[in-house]
Amino acid sequence: MDSVGYLIEGIYNQILLRDFVGKIVPGLVLFLSVAMAFRKRDYLLAEAKTHANGLTVALLGGLLWLVVLAGQSIGGWLGIWADPAMCFDNGAGCGADVQEFMVIASVQERLQFYRVVAIKEATGNLALFGLASVPFVALAFVRNYRAPGTRSRKVLVARTLRVGGVAVLGGLLLAGLYGAHADHALQQRELVEHSLSVSRNFPALPTGPAQAPPVAAVVPADPS
Repeated sequence: MDSVGYLIEGIYNQILLRDFVGKIVPGLVLFLSVAMAFRKRDYLLAEAKTHANGLTVALLGGLLWLVVLAGQSIGGWLGIWADPAMCFDNGAGCGADVQEFMVIASVQERLQFYRVVAIKEATGNLALFGLASVPFVALAFVRNYRAPGTRSRKVLVARTLRVGGVAVLGGLLLAGLYGAHADHALQQRELVEHSLSVSRNFPALPTGPAQAPPVAAVVPADPS
């Protein structure tokens, strides 16, 4: 039963949370914002109904996954991505420390590590690509703002207030996502650091049966 639970949790952490929520959803947010900035909603819905099929969805999902992965790397280069330096005690390097953690960690610790990393990537990518979508959302609003039939003062004021409220809520949401991203990056570092510290300061004792120390053989003296 435990193995089935570990399998389900691994699928949830690696596929649903890390790949779908952490990669495809942020890319979809950017894709829709760009599409709405240059095409009307009715046109997009008609195109989606015409071309929607399993192959198109799979190709689009794979493309979005790659785009978000590239954006994640760019965020790291720019210093936006809060990925902790996984190096402790001035050791051999980041990769060596993580590999050591994977060797000594229990199944529960590894699952916790995967979950923390998955949440860190999901919240970070959503914040990063949500921020990148802001100019396109603003452009889409300007296009609709100037559309015929929306020039009356009452409608303009109502739309301005509505968009202002959405902008404030969106800003708070992005700030919360980035804060969660930074928090889980810190948890990732602390989890590995704690496990390595315990392993290095309290090495495991031998668990085999105790053996008596060897007794030196007594050689009788030569009577001659």
